[in-house]
Amino acid sequence: MKKIPKQAYTIEFKELAVKRVQAGEPVAVVVKELGLGDQTVRNWIRAAAVTHAEMKAASFEYIEVFYNRTRQHSTLGYRSPMQYLDHWQSEANQKMMAA
Repeated sequence: MKKIPKQAYTIEFKELAVKRVQAGEPVAVVVKELGLGDQTVRNWIRAAAVTHAEMKAASFEYIEVFYNRTRQHSTLGYRSPMQYLDHWQSEANQKMMAA
């Protein structure tokens, strides 16, 4: 039995196939037009979904962990939450010392 060599596809080609399916085109149509295997395209779609999930998690982490803690909030007197917390703690300590 002779082995069929694995064909290499460019990233752009894979992205094009995935985008067509995500846009609503049936997998069977995309596979037939591009001359690919059904499972190959499904694997590419699954890989793209994992990448999207990873990007979503990274974006959430950036916004919640870094950006929201450093940006100035109008409700906090245009101070970052960390600055506001430091100010609040120093005022609480001063009140405790005075009492």
